Amino acid sequence: MSSPFYLLENFSFTRKAMKNQYMKRARQIVKRISPFINEKDKIIDIGTGTGFVAKSIIERKKNKMTCVDVHLNPLCKSIP
Repeated sequence: MSSPFYLLENFSFTRKAMKNQYMKRARQIVKRISPFINEKDKIIDIGTGTGFVAKSIIERKKNKMTCVDVHLNPLCKSIP
């Protein structure tokens, strides 16, 4: 049985295209929710997935975050 992330794990051009789309969508989400986030708020992201939304919030608002997910998504390898 192959991994649900087969294309991401085996084709770098697919990984790059997917990463760009996820980051674009994450920035759109953060733009809409950021007015509701204060800089001193502590945030927990349950079901983090790729982590791109969390990364975008940290970049924009400088909040402390805890991220939790049950699966390691291969796109997470690019996020420190």
